[in-house]
Amino acid sequence: MGAPVIQEHSINKTRWPLWVGVAVLTVAVLIALGVAVNGFLSNASSFLEMEPGVKLANEVDNQTLKTLRQRHLLQQGEELIAYYDRSLDMDGSEIALLTSNRLVYDQHGRITSVPLTEIRDITFGQYSDIDGKWQRIEVKYQDFHRMKVEFAPLEGGEVFYRALKDVWQAKKIQPASDGKGGNGGR
Repeated sequence: MGAPVIQEHSINKTRWPLWVGVAVLTVAVLIALGVAVNGFLSNASSFLEMEPGVKLANEVDNQTLKTLRQRHLLQQGEELIAYYDRSLDMDGSEIALLTSNRLVYDQHGRITSVPLTEIRDITFGQYSDIDGKWQRIEVKYQDFHRMKVEFAPLEGGEVFYRALKDVWQAKKIQPASDGKGGNGGR
């Protein structure tokens, strides 16, 4: 008998070449970046679709109307006349709303609502700063209360003002009801 035979078994470990690992990692990073960029672009495009500025009733989309009703800013029986979202990202956190009955200003949930019949005077003006010409409506109501609504440059403050004046004048012309179906003794 001869010397024992030692057999070497070569275990062939399968090793992925380095380039395959780098390629897989690169593809994963590109997919993640693609998803992130797609999300950003879809948000940016939806932001760009929402044009800033005063919107009259025929320009307000159904989702905005639904939101106004859910937040009880547009009440039962009221018609929307004009809408202005003053927030930078158009999220509805600061809006002015003119309805057939009220002027409403909602600033981050702090709501000021003035019935048109209580308005005593409305003034409109412009002022300039480094951002351009801003427009401002100031409403005096009751005895000494005031509400101010400011509009960024080129966002249609004059349109909102004219709508407010028209609805307010129409409300002033209507005779007061005596609650019995009459017109207050006229």
